[in-house]
Amino acid sequence: MPSNNKYAILRSQRMYLRLLAANTVSRFGDSLDMIAYSLMMYEVTGSASLMAALVALNALPTVLLQPLAGVWADRCGRLQRIMALCDVGRGAAVLLTALLYGAGRLTPWMLAATTLAISSLEALRIPAGVALRPLLLDEDKYTLGAGLSGALERTAEVVGLCLAGGAVALLGTPGVLAIDAATFLFSACVVARLRPRRAQTPHAVEGGLRMQLLEGVRYAVRGDRFVLLLLLAGALMNFALVPMSALGTPYVVDVLGAGAGMLSAMELLISAGMALGALAMPKLRMGGRRMFFATLASLGACLLLLGGAPLLEPAPARLAAALGVFGLTGVGFGVLTTLYSAAFMRCIGRDVIGRMSGLTNAVLNAATPLGALLCAAAAGVLPIAAVIAVSGALLLCITAVLSRMRGYARFDEVTAAPAAPSQKEVLS
Repeated sequence: MPSNNKYAILRSQRMYLRLLAANTVSRFGDSLDMIAYSLMMYEVTGSASLMAALVALNALPTVLLQPLAGVWADRCGRLQRIMALCDVGRGAAVLLTALLYGAGRLTPWMLAATTLAISSLEALRIPAGVALRPLLLDEDKYTLGAGLSGALERTAEVVGLCLAGGAVALLGTPGVLAIDAATFLFSACVVARLRPRRAQTPHAVEGGLRMQLLEGVRYAVRGDRFVLLLLLAGALMNFALVPMSALGTPYVVDVLGAGAGMLSAMELLISAGMALGALAMPKLRMGGRRMFFATLASLGACLLLLGGAPLLEPAPARLAAALGVFGLTGVGFGVLTTLYSAAFMRCIGRDVIGRMSGLTNAVLNAATPLGALLCAAAAGVLPIAAVIAVSGALLLCITAVLSRMRGYARFDEVTAAPAAPSQKEVLS
């Protein structure tokens, strides 16, 4: 008999499930060494300013390289080879960092070089991964595939964060970094053996790299209007949500009067909420357009609640309310991320999906530094809670404006019900 679990449909998509396994293990390694890498960065640089500069350097390849990496992904016929080579490179860079740090020879300049190498290779891998997914997954299963991917990666992140402190204490920073390097190598071995269900057709255009990059920009600006609306909504949403990430630590420490335990709980709840939101999104009985704007409005309301949390008394009630809002915020992030991922796979042509992935990530990440600068300026004249509340009001205004624009009804295609699983699919 057919299973009542919608995700049972994906059992027949074995190559896609292998890709998810590789990404999940790699994500676990990243989250496991998150704390260790931050501590190592601060110890090696000895300066909060230098550490901030390294964080900025880490984000730079996403903005500069991903549009070019997207063109490369569309031109290349062996996407899994690109991804495997990038995984090997990232694993080697992390292992080199661990060895240098363990030997006491890691300098700030060496750390900057390895950090830049790791983030550059990641920027090259992401568009290739986005372009490969539709080749491993049947079209009517895109939304379920995106939901399962988000849920598994966020769950791995939660597990990694929970184990990170104990792992650092038991193995030390070099040992944790070595585990992260091993997860990259595992991912490379799995990805290299993937065999797409559909043929990879490199997209050739006269004029070379520059011509194909411009074609991707033209596709976003003059092509499918829904693509341009996705870029607009994503950039505005990222801009409005910057205070949540940029001021998260000062909010917990200065506004809520809490410490490291609350910070850890915040990260865990947001990650767990993202896993829940990603897993639940394909099962929600709501049209995609309605789901998109309802989730945006909910995130705006969450930011307003965080801004008003300091007014709650006593302190335990204030902390409990903030934790609840952090969890709800994570759920909203998970729903939106899954909706966006499914929309890309379903609505963007396969011959330009690599370029559009790189261009979109660059645009969305470019909105973050601008928001961070304005956030820093606002925090100098307003209380932190007020800045977060203002960002919530801004997100509600953005939601109201975008909801009046035509074109977002295409989100309903993303949430269309997939074909029912056959007896063979369920049992395979």
